Formats: sequence, C-alpha cells, structure tokens
Amino acid sequence: MATQDTGITDAEEGERLRYLQSIYAQDYEEILNTLSSYTAVSEAAARNIEVLGKLDDIKDRKILLHLESGTYVEVKIADSTKVLTYVGAGYLVEKSVADAKAFLEENAKNGNAFIAHLNSEKEKLEGALLDIAYRLESMGADDRHV
Repeated sequence: MATQDTGITDAEEGERLRYLQSIYAQDYEEILNTLSSYTAVSEAAARNIEVLGKLDDIKDRKILLHLESGTYVEVKIADSTKVLTYVGAGYLVEKSVADAKAFLEENAKNGNAFIAHLNSEKEKLEGALLDIAYRLESMGADDRHV
C-alpha cells in the first residue's frame, strides 16, 4: 500500500524511518559522550577556580598533590603568585593567579554554553527518536490490521 500523496510504500517509509532512527541514535550517543567529557572538564575547572581563590590560605602549608592513577605526593606551596596554566595543544603558560583564574572562568563560561547547546541538541534528538518510534509502531499496528 502506498502512503497518501507521496507514492512511497509503507515498506519504503518504514525502511527510511529505521535508517533515520539509526543515524539519530548514533548522533545521540555521540552527544552523550561529548557531554560526559565536557561535564568532567567543567567540574575540574570549577575545582581549580576554587583552589586558586584559596591559594593565599594554603601558602606554606602541606597539601596532597594528585599525580594520577591513585598516586599522591605531599607538597608544600612556597610561592603562590604564579601558576602554570594549560592553554591547549600541549602548552603551559605562566600566569598570575588572577589571570589564571580569569582564564579558567572564561573557559568554564564557554564550556557551560557549549554544554547547554549540547543539551538542547540532545533534547531535539530525543524528540525525533520518539517520533520515529511512534511512527514505526503505528505502521506496525497498521500492518497487523490489514
């Protein structure tokens, strides 16, 4: 049976919808992965901003420095006027604490805007996937009653 006004059969429409569903599902998975990465980076930036705001309070005190993989070393902060800040592409730049904090805050702001955009795109894809699932279900129900 052909879909009204288009000349496309229900089988062709079902195939088209399943193809779109597959593409949208892949896009959705990619967005979820990107959201996860950006959220982790955003949380780390927030923690760094907090620590930079407290550097004067911890000067000359011992702290644990996380080296990765569950390894820590006890260190004493002797000078808290300059910090090395990762600016991308493998580069570290020496900045004043205020400049480093401002840089991280700007990056966090941009990252949060991108996270909001990704969430918007995710919601659009969720709507499209639900619509496709509903349309496929309707077509399946129509096929059973023919």
